[in-house]
Amino acid sequence: MLKRLEIDNFILIDKVRLDFDGSFCCITGESGSGKSMILKALNSLRTGKIEPDWRFDSERDVRLSAVISIRNDVATPELISLFEDNSIELESGEIIFERVFGSGRMSSFVQGYRKPAAVFNKMLSLLIAQNFQRDEARILEKGYALQYLDSFSGTVRECENLKRLRSDYVSLLCKMEMERRALEKSLDDKEYLEHAVSEISAAGIVPNEDEQIRAKLKSLRDRESVLAGAKHAHDVFSHGPASVVNSIRIVSLDYESIMRKDESVSRICDRICNLSAEAEEVAEIIRKHYEELQSDDSSPESLVNRQDALSRLKRKYGGTLESVLAFKSEAQNKLEMISDSDAKLRKVEREAELLEADILAKQDSLDSKRDAKRIEAEKTVDGILGRLSMKDARFEIRLEKSRDAQSGSSAEFFICVNKGKGSVPLNEVVSGGEMSRIFLAMLCAVGGSGSECEIFDEIDAGLGGQSASNLAQYLKDLSANNQIIAVTHQAIVAAKADCNVRVWKKMKGGRTVVEAEVMSADQKKKELQRMIAGDVALSQSAGMEELLRVLGQ
Repeated sequence: MLKRLEIDNFILIDKVRLDFDGSFCCITGESGSGKSMILKALNSLRTGKIEPDWRFDSERDVRLSAVISIRNDVATPELISLFEDNSIELESGEIIFERVFGSGRMSSFVQGYRKPAAVFNKMLSLLIAQNFQRDEARILEKGYALQYLDSFSGTVRECENLKRLRSDYVSLLCKMEMERRALEKSLDDKEYLEHAVSEISAAGIVPNEDEQIRAKLKSLRDRESVLAGAKHAHDVFSHGPASVVNSIRIVSLDYESIMRKDESVSRICDRICNLSAEAEEVAEIIRKHYEELQSDDSSPESLVNRQDALSRLKRKYGGTLESVLAFKSEAQNKLEMISDSDAKLRKVEREAELLEADILAKQDSLDSKRDAKRIEAEKTVDGILGRLSMKDARFEIRLEKSRDAQSGSSAEFFICVNKGKGSVPLNEVVSGGEMSRIFLAMLCAVGGSGSECEIFDEIDAGLGGQSASNLAQYLKDLSANNQIIAVTHQAIVAAKADCNVRVWKKMKGGRTVVEAEVMSADQKKKELQRMIAGDVALSQSAGMEELLRVLGQ
C-alpha cells in the first residue's frame, strides 16, 4: 500500500507531500488542475523516465520518493525473492523508494541504499501497477493473458510447477546436446583408436623385443665363430679325461685320500668340493648355451622383417616399444570412455523423453482446467462491463495450446466493442478509458491482483448515472484486497473513497504552481459539492443517496 508520496521540483510542482490513508484513494480537482501530474510523477519514480524540461526549477534536482507498506502474508514469492536477493529486509513492513534526477544522471535508492535502476524498477513495478498508459499497461503485457487465466482458474501453482519442469527440460536438452557433441567428437577418433589397438595387439609385442632382435642379429653375423667357441668351451669343460670337470673330480679324490691320512687338509678338500660343484654348474650352463646355438634356426631375414615391423609401430605410436604399449593402453581407455559417453547420452535422452511426456501430460491437464474456466471468466467480465456502460462489449480469452515441451501454451485478450463487429486483439481497438474499465472488470472478476497498489486515471471518463455508481462500487469492492488510487471527475466515485486528494493550480512568484493535499472530512464535503453542482445525471442516479449521506455527516 502506498503510504506516502513526495514530489520535489517536478514540472509545475514545487514541493508536495501526500500521506495516503486508506485503501481507496481518489484524486480530484477541476479540469486542467494537474491531477494526472501526480500520477506522472509516480510513473517517473517507477520507471526512471523523465524529460529534460520536467524541472520546476532548472537549478535543482528532481526528487521523487514513496513509502510503501508491504503485507508479508500476501507478498508474492517473486517479490520476496527479489528483496532477499538484494539484501532488503521486509520485517519493518515499510519500504522507502527514492529517485534523484540530476543533470544527465539518475540515482535510485531503496531503504537509503543505492540500487541498480533495473532492480529498483522491478521492485516498484511489482508493488504498483499503473493502468492508464497504453505503453505500460499490464493488460497488454506479453504473458499477462495466460497469467490472468491461471488466476481465474486457480491453476497458478500448477503453472509455476510446469515452468520449473520446463526449465529442467531445457537444461536436460542442453546437457544432451553437450553429451552428443562430445560423443560425435569422440566417434571421429573411434575408428582410428580401434585400428591402433588392433594393430598393436596383433603385433604381439614383447617388452625390449627390439633390443633382443638387435642382439640376435649381431650374434647371427658371428654364428660360426660363436658356435665353434661354444663347442670348444663345452668340450674343455665337460668332455674327455682332461676336461675341467673331470680334472677337478680327480683332484678331489686325491685330496680325500690325503685327508684320511692328514686331517689338516680338510679345508683344502672343502674348497675343492665347492669348486667341483661350481664347475659342474658352469658346465651345465655352457652345455645349454651350446645346444641353444645348435638348435636356433632363426634366419636373419625373418629377424630383419620383425625389426622393420616394430620400427613402423614405433614411428606411428611414439618412438619406443614402451610408448607403443602405452599408446595401446591409453587408446583402450579412450574407447571405454567413448562407450561410457554413448551410454550417458542414451540415459539423458531417455530422461528427456520421460520428462517431455510428463510435461505434455501436465500441459494437457492444465489446459483442460483453463478451458473449463475460460468461458466463465469471459461471461463474468462481460457482466461487469455491461454495468460500466459497455453492455455491447464481448470479452474473449483465446488459448493457444502448445505441444512443445519447451514453450508451453499462450493466451491473448480479444474484444468486440460493438455489435456486429468481429473480435480483435485488445490493444488494437480500445481507448485508454475503455482499457482501464476492462482491466477493472477483469480484476473484479478474479478478486484482485498481486500488486499492492492499482492506479487508474479518469477510468470514469464518459460515464454517468448508474454506470458511474456501479464503477464506484466496483472500485470500493476491489479496495478490500488492493489499494486503489483513482483520478476521477465523478462525485459518486470520490464519495466512496477512504482518502481524498485535491489538486489545484495557483500563481506563486509570478508562475503557475500545482498544489495537492489530502483533504479533511469538511474539505471532502466541499469538494463533493463542487463536483455535484450542475450534474443533472447524478441527481437522478441511485448514487445520489450515497452522496447525500456523505455530505450529511
